[in-house]
Amino acid sequence: MTTEAAGDAIRTCRECSVGKPITCFYNKRNGSGRYARDRVCNGCRSRVKRQRWKVSGRPEWQKAVDRRHAETYRHRYPEKMRARALVNQAIERGDLIRPKRCSSCRKIKVRRDGVSAVQGHHHRGYNRPLDVQWLCHDCHALEHGALASKTAGEE
Repeated sequence: MTTEAAGDAIRTCRECSVGKPITCFYNKRNGSGRYARDRVCNGCRSRVKRQRWKVSGRPEWQKAVDRRHAETYRHRYPEKMRARALVNQAIERGDLIRPKRCSSCRKIKVRRDGVSAVQGHHHRGYNRPLDVQWLCHDCHALEHGALASKTAGEE
């Protein structure tokens, strides 16, 4: 069911029965080949899929798709893959130490098992692969958002 509210279309999810903006529903191809919005919201669709995969495991076709995407990424960005590999090798050798504190927000990020949760090494340039900035997940996302807005402003 779709209704108009404040200029935005609202649809009620069949799974959670909550009215949400139409943009919260996947746009998918229906049986006649036309595109139409799904009847289950994105959040519920993802939750149901995760529950199904917990019980039965990821289907083989999905694993094949993931492997194909990873292979495409490796071929498309060899400089990123090289930089990532060099950083990981330097960590294993002990040349680089993964800090427990994010270098941006300065918060200490440690997992329950005591391992540093500062997983994001942000490369300042792939031509200098070991020149990295250690960021937590949130700060890494902010850094990439800032970079995207800076490059968009230059065009």
